Amino acid sequence: MLKFRNVNASPSDPVEQWGVEGILCAFERGSVDDWRKIWKGVYVDKSKIVIDNVKEAIQMLNKGDLGYAISRIFTVNF
Repeated sequence: MLKFRNVNASPSDPVEQWGVEGILCAFERGSVDDWRKIWKGVYVDKSKIVIDNVKEAIQMLNKGDLGYAISRIFTVNF
């Protein structure tokens, strides 16, 4: 189960409330369900907050990590 540190949100909160650190944590230590939640957040994000946070989180990932590989799927929509 995903747990956030240093984030004023819970994984059960909407992705819009996770911020960059929460999304980064989900890419690095999350499960398919967490990644799906981010994907849905990107898809319905009218204000582009989630998209901007995802872009910033991707920049912070190490290119050799699984989280980076998973995150690349999200750039298809940008």
